[in-house]
Amino acid sequence: MALCLKNGWNFSITFKPSDMPALWDEAQSLLALAPGQKQTVTLPRDEGTRIIRWVNDLDYHGMRLSAIFQEDKSGDGPVVRSFAHLTGRAIDAENAPAAARTARQRWRCENEGFNVLKNGGFALEHVYSRDPVAAKAYVGLMLIAHLLQQLVTRGRIGAVFREAFHTFLNYGKRMIESLRRHAIPEDLPRPGQIRLSTA
Repeated sequence: MALCLKNGWNFSITFKPSDMPALWDEAQSLLALAPGQKQTVTLPRDEGTRIIRWVNDLDYHGMRLSAIFQEDKSGDGPVVRSFAHLTGRAIDAENAPAAARTARQRWRCENEGFNVLKNGGFALEHVYSRDPVAAKAYVGLMLIAHLLQQLVTRGRIGAVFREAFHTFLNYGKRMIESLRRHAIPEDLPRPGQIRLSTA
């Protein structure tokens, strides 16, 4: 966090009472003193409402942080999900909904990105090499592979891909076998455009 703030970068990290109990208690006390720092947003597709609350000027090791709290409710029922995040920028009534969406997107990166790399077939682990250059190169190749997977599964060729290979495992086996048996021609034509589906 300190490095981000020093470089003028914002961040959003998950904020749990177990990780920073004193800071959590301070944030909860400040929330109680600021009942007006609250917005209710209607969620799309009749999924209910999201209550957004925030506090600013939390002191953590000399850093001035803000906390944003979100509670999703289904109709008049109880809270279905709740989220809390720390950020490096002040939250106010104007930027609270955008800050809340950004914080949730950070979770999406974790869940749909890093989790897939760790548990979704890529088998990315912490230590593949003690050489930092080799480790960075390996992670870079993993990210390229994940990007290609996203292009294939979310692009127009996704349906064709599924029809031809059925699974990524089959695709990987066939790709390795093809690379083993056939040299890649040097005069390959350039590929056309790849368009991503928003579905």
